Amino acid sequence: MKIFTSKNKMKKLLLNLCLISFLLIVPTVIYSQDYTKCSDFKYGKFTFPLLPEGSGYAVRDENYQISYIGNGEKQLVWEIEWIDECRYNLILKEIYSESNHWTKGDKIEVEINSFKNNCYGFKSMLTAKFLSEPSIIYDMMCKENDI
Repeated sequence: MKIFTSKNKMKKLLLNLCLISFLLIVPTVIYSQDYTKCSDFKYGKFTFPLLPEGSGYAVRDENYQISYIGNGEKQLVWEIEWIDECRYNLILKEIYSESNHWTKGDKIEVEINSFKNNCYGFKSMLTAKFLSEPSIIYDMMCKENDI
């Protein structure tokens, strides 16, 4: 018959705590953001591969993202506020289309959450006057070239 001393119980408790810590930390490290990759997508020309081809693109520089429709007509000008390397806000500053449902001041909060080749996946929360409540959208943008 084995007698458990408080020393044995302490060792067992420490081993269990180490195992639990390991199981909690490893997935966080494996699935954490690759912040160095996010910076590759701060500037350039981007397409939306989930939309029909030729439906539009965006050009992003240090301060603005400009949305164009398929024929190259300027639609919307968004001011960019970078929160960190992988999160940014877009605030609508200019509208060039009369048939647009957007309003100046509408906001999109974007979080980059995945990468594949020259594309990034993101989750965005859209807050706009034409919506009764904020809307969450998952989409993808692909970088074509540097500007």
